[in-house]
Amino acid sequence: MKKKYSIDFYLALFSIIAGILKIIGVISFSWAEIFSYVSMFWGMSMFYYSYLKNYKFGVFAGSVLFQIGVVLLSLSLFEIYNPAEIFIPTLLVIAGSSLILSNLLVKSNKIILLLSTFFLLVGIVLMLLRGHYTLNLFLSSVLQMLKEFWLIIIVLLIVIIIVISEFKKENKN
Repeated sequence: MKKKYSIDFYLALFSIIAGILKIIGVISFSWAEIFSYVSMFWGMSMFYYSYLKNYKFGVFAGSVLFQIGVVLLSLSLFEIYNPAEIFIPTLLVIAGSSLILSNLLVKSNKIILLLSTFFLLVGIVLMLLRGHYTLNLFLSSVLQMLKEFWLIIIVLLIVIIIVISEFKKENKN
């Protein structure tokens, strides 16, 4: 009889193996990078399974975990002059986008939708007012991130396609 393991088991195994390889010097990833990859994949799997079961908090938490992983990986790969400057705006954007995802995918609630839109707008405005961001800097950062995150983007697109196909099947029934 073949035993099936959960995604949590494989993520724990990946974390242990990556940690051992880091300690003995086989890989040069930082601890933040290892944690960010684990967070992104765990967030995607939590999001997917929670969506299939209509579990709103799981969709929200999966989205938050994924975005925290993206932010951690960005902080470890790019030089950000004053990360404390963007801490609160980043939290607001993560909360706003996660609330929107959980609200739109599971059940629509107008108050939560307004709150999430407010969080997103306040986070973006604070980032623009506090930082020294220009359109050229933003576009070059996005291009660099696409080069760095190509594997994550492919996996994320696959998850999105699966979720959309499940959603279409659910609506037909």
